[in-house]
Amino acid sequence: MTIARHFHGWTTSSLPAAVEILTRGWKGQGPIDLRDSLIVVPTRHAGRRLRAELARIAAQKGTAVLTNSIVTPEHLVPLPPGVANDSLVLALLARRLLGQHEKLPTLFPAKGTQWDFTFALGLAAQLQDVRRQLNEADRSAADIVSLVPEEERDRWSEIAQLEKGLVQDISRLGLKDPLVARREAARRPADPAPYSRIIALFVPDLPALAVRMLQAMSATGSVELHILAPESEAARFDEWGRPLPDRWENEPLPLDDRQIHVFEQAPDETEALASLLIQANHHKQALTVCTPDPGNAQALARRLQIDGLSLYLPNGVPIASTAPGRLLSAWLALLRQRDYASTAAFLRHPDAQDWLGIRLELEDANALLSQLDQCQTKHLPTAFDDLLRFAKQGKGYPVLARSLEELKKHFADSVPVFLADLYDCRKPSSALPPDPLFAEAAKSLADLVQTTGESAQVLGLDREDSIDLLRTAMATEMVFPKPNPSAAGETIGWLEVQWETSPAVLLADMREGIVPETRIGDAFLPDSLRAKAGIAGNREWFARDLFLARTLLASHPPEGVRFLYSRRAANQDPQLPSRILLACPDNELPKRVELMFGRPGLRATADAAPASPILPIVPPACKPERIPKSLSVTAFKAYLACPFRFYLAQVLGMKSEDDSAREIDIMEFGTLAHDALRILKKHEALDDEAEIQSLLLAELDRLAQTQFGPRPSFAAIVQLESLRQRLSAAAKIHAAAVREGWRIISAEEKFEAELDGMILRARIDRIDRHLESGRIRILDYKTSDGGESPIKTHFRPNSEERWVDLQLPLYRFIYEQLHLRASRSLPPCAAGEQKSASGDARSPGGAIIAVGYFNLPKATGKTGIVEMDLRGKAGEDLYADAIAKAREVIAGIQAGQFWPPTDKAIRFDDFEPLFAGGGSLIREPGKP
Repeated sequence: MTIARHFHGWTTSSLPAAVEILTRGWKGQGPIDLRDSLIVVPTRHAGRRLRAELARIAAQKGTAVLTNSIVTPEHLVPLPPGVANDSLVLALLARRLLGQHEKLPTLFPAKGTQWDFTFALGLAAQLQDVRRQLNEADRSAADIVSLVPEEERDRWSEIAQLEKGLVQDISRLGLKDPLVARREAARRPADPAPYSRIIALFVPDLPALAVRMLQAMSATGSVELHILAPESEAARFDEWGRPLPDRWENEPLPLDDRQIHVFEQAPDETEALASLLIQANHHKQALTVCTPDPGNAQALARRLQIDGLSLYLPNGVPIASTAPGRLLSAWLALLRQRDYASTAAFLRHPDAQDWLGIRLELEDANALLSQLDQCQTKHLPTAFDDLLRFAKQGKGYPVLARSLEELKKHFADSVPVFLADLYDCRKPSSALPPDPLFAEAAKSLADLVQTTGESAQVLGLDREDSIDLLRTAMATEMVFPKPNPSAAGETIGWLEVQWETSPAVLLADMREGIVPETRIGDAFLPDSLRAKAGIAGNREWFARDLFLARTLLASHPPEGVRFLYSRRAANQDPQLPSRILLACPDNELPKRVELMFGRPGLRATADAAPASPILPIVPPACKPERIPKSLSVTAFKAYLACPFRFYLAQVLGMKSEDDSAREIDIMEFGTLAHDALRILKKHEALDDEAEIQSLLLAELDRLAQTQFGPRPSFAAIVQLESLRQRLSAAAKIHAAAVREGWRIISAEEKFEAELDGMILRARIDRIDRHLESGRIRILDYKTSDGGESPIKTHFRPNSEERWVDLQLPLYRFIYEQLHLRASRSLPPCAAGEQKSASGDARSPGGAIIAVGYFNLPKATGKTGIVEMDLRGKAGEDLYADAIAKAREVIAGIQAGQFWPPTDKAIRFDDFEPLFAGGGSLIREPGKP
């Protein structure tokens, strides 16, 4: 029989050319009978398209298609019966590595490495990947030993020794190694031969193992290799239809600059693709979108979900990225690591929340998630046990504590039992479209759990090692969704784009490493060794992709193919453009480089965004009964900064919560300092700096132990050390103040007073009185890094509003009001207020009242007490002005004046996400 190449020109796409080949001789009467033919296509999706097109043509004649097999090159060699499953092979290799790594000094030269089964599994997965690549090249590790340089032979001899031992381990279980079995099957095709005709349709990269199978099959049948290029180009392909690197590497593409679109970053590219897909779907236009990067394909699917649209991903999704996969990954990580991150990942999964909701009779997950965020922000737990302890000890985390206790009850459950129990409680959301991947992912996971469990049982693995085996197996598992006719579109991979027939093609992800695929610094199979071993490498991939780009450009209308490239990834990492985009004549290269790097990249804009309705944010109107009757003095700053944000926080009770804190936040850091300093009130006459320092540091240690437990995070340890230094510096300042005659008369006490019908609330950090003069000093502890001047933080004479904070003047006002009540029985002259030269006031009892900061900055040399000067530059009374401003704020609040929001940037803005779409999306409360 024969092996023959057949060329078909540039101008026809693969699909119509393939249909013409397979229906040649069919007259339209009777079925299209292909039962004697084995058809090889480059990808699964190409096979699906071919089946659908053949069925469509046959249906037009009222008949059908009879076919036995359409396969991809990797499935051309069938897997014989009696082979070990992948998880069993992986576990056996890991166990062999664990037991014999010391006998492999060249492969594992590092000493002192902590070996366990988990570590060995990671190495086993890497070695299995090397074995698979060698197998596709029809090679074993032993075949490579003679091909590598002298200095690498010992290492490869040890790899060959490992492989030989692995095959023997599998054989002792009465099974065959799947890779060895495939190589053997390629040399001994089925007898009798089921096919008289083997047709390879436009496969540009047949691996050596597939070639070996085709050679064997050619003994009993004809082998046809169809190539999408004209006969005149025959010398540029090898005998198996693969582009020759030497003949393609310097080939310029007929690509116009107008066909290249350079985006500034990947999200801009995703937004543009989404917009074009939505438009094409709306107008029923044919559009092919190629996304070679699976991660970006999933990002596009998520973007379309925002508009309630689904995207069909025929090339599959990693099972760990599906909803059931994420849930199981989080649960397995929690079982093995018992850390905060895996606990939070599990609790945030909607299916886990449904399960806990039924188990604990919760109305929804809001309380659970809110308490999780609050507990994490306050205590920074790193482990599950720490989180549980804090939740049980604290007063504000009852739902979180119950949920964690429920999780703990199931730690001993087997994985199948736990999953069955959990998914009995699943409640798919009626507000969202059904998850098209759920059923397939759940089935694949069930099969994977079963096979890994069986493998673990055969090898007698303990529970921890069994879990690690399942986690490792999940890392490479893919799930393939069923075709979705209602999807807004689909994305395909690079190797199948030539099988699409739409006149418009968008080629996304045109960057180096994706198209062409590039391997740099491969520890086992560098490019030089690939060339010797007959394994496709960087040169072969580049030649293949140049050829595919050439066929695309030739088979589509002028400018019908567009190439998209983003300079930066979503995480802002730089990305190089594909070499294909630079495949141009030398005289055009400077202009092309200018396009790639010199000009501003495209950015997603509102005009370019999908034409979806804008949903404005309309908070509810403020009902009279919701207007505050009391205010914290710190809330005045919020109203002065933005009345609308004040309304959201103080009236509606909105606040930002998340668990992103990795260190003690500013508020908690300050609270720790305040709580430690409170102890000074119990020792008001103590003036020994060393003793004061010892008191403060001991109190800080006690508070930190309570709040963060015995194992605080590294970041918290660093911050606590900073706070220790600040408290040590504060001890010196406080000791000096005591020696000067100051005594603390109040610490962290709450006070209230009335102003224009509004109750003012204050928790004053510290009030001192001087023993001799009776002078009063009201202090606010400040732990900001720089040390602050109180007048500068409150009053800005050159700004339009002047007052930005009223905290310290209101502290003074409250103190005066409370003492005014106490002194109403005094004669008028004794009760009257007097002013000092610095603008301080005398209390009704005659004592001068000062306000200020006790600064505890990062630069401890600036630690000190700074009083607020309430005299203006022209001698005006700033205190009276501050109280007038407070009255103005109170009047605004009582009148319900919370609009409009400020257009100025606000530091530490909890409501920043609400304004991400621009102020035009925000509506006045209660007004549509």
